[in-house]
Amino acid sequence: MIETLSREAAIVGIGHTEMRNPEGRSGMSLYLEAIKRAMEEAQLTKSDIDGFLVYPPNGSMRFHTELTEQMGSANFGKSLCDFPLVGGLMVGLAINKARSAVYHDQCKNVVVVGGGTWRSTSHRTPIGLSGVDLSESIYHSREPISMEYEFPYGLHLPALAALVTQRHMHEFGTTSEQLAAIAVAARKHAALNERALLRDPITVDDVLGSRMIAEPLHLLDCSYIADGASAFIVTSAERARDAVQEPVWILGSGQAQSFQHMGHLCRGSDSDFDLVRTVGRIAAEQAFTQAGLSPEDVDVAELNDSFTTTVLLQLEDYGFCEKGEAGDFVADGRLELGGALPLNTHGGLLSEGDNGLGNSIPALIEAVTQLRGDAGDRQVEGAEVAMVSGVSESLSSYSVALLGRN
Repeated sequence: MIETLSREAAIVGIGHTEMRNPEGRSGMSLYLEAIKRAMEEAQLTKSDIDGFLVYPPNGSMRFHTELTEQMGSANFGKSLCDFPLVGGLMVGLAINKARSAVYHDQCKNVVVVGGGTWRSTSHRTPIGLSGVDLSESIYHSREPISMEYEFPYGLHLPALAALVTQRHMHEFGTTSEQLAAIAVAARKHAALNERALLRDPITVDDVLGSRMIAEPLHLLDCSYIADGASAFIVTSAERARDAVQEPVWILGSGQAQSFQHMGHLCRGSDSDFDLVRTVGRIAAEQAFTQAGLSPEDVDVAELNDSFTTTVLLQLEDYGFCEKGEAGDFVADGRLELGGALPLNTHGGLLSEGDNGLGNSIPALIEAVTQLRGDAGDRQVEGAEVAMVSGVSESLSSYSVALLGRN
């Protein structure tokens, strides 16, 4: 059972590219660089890597096999080569597959890699840059918006998040000022991160003064499209004890999904899930149970922040506060360095940048960096346990991972 795998695998190498791509490099080039850096940090060679979990930058169903060919796969065998293309469940699924593979001796070391070229290959729309080319058939097949009945009438991803935000405001009195505090905290942390694309300080008034994208969400409530790739390497507990880098242990993980289309959440369900009560609660409960921990044990949280609303829902459904109380919870610097729950200490998708599929990997890399004590000016003192999460575009799929030093 999955419960037996707690602390039976660890992350021993991380690597990433810049979030900028002025040369217009391909996704393949960025992925190879991220993997190379992770292997160099772990002092592993190609022959040491026999497992690959790849989030394809363009949704291609063959990119993972092409990637291993580019690495020179004729010279080494692979026991695992797959593409966990499952939206918000990606980080949880990848960690589960990777730790299972190394625990059961299917693989010695598994590399997980993701990213994309959203910014350099975007096209301009009336509301800004779109990270996806709408002419691509893969977009039509994976998008949680009906291209026939919804998209032509103006429904886009920010509009989905706006619907959820309006419902939260209606039920619990949440304000735009409270949402803005999440964006302000992310930017404060991004100012300390050289990789972040947005580093200039902002205030609550700046967020409220930025243009409206989908009422009540402003521009600065939304993630910032970027390029780049990130990778990490998972190995068994036995091998991790001899690793060059201090291992970061996989303590627990969980994942849950409700519906593909948000329209179903508007009507609720027999399990009490609706627009503002998510299955993220199940994912978090699974992870905490496996790890033998509770929300009070989390020292730093690297949560998906596709929108400020996304953070609000997770804080409640992961158990950091009661339902409807996240608006008050985020006030008074609670999410900032030195606060009770430092959140997205790298700047998150809101400020470091959102580079597409596998966009939870930069958050995981930040969690590893924090637990190693290598975060410099943005270090959370004494960090022992970190949470990382993934959330789908329609806010209906969630995955949670808990990582620890010991």
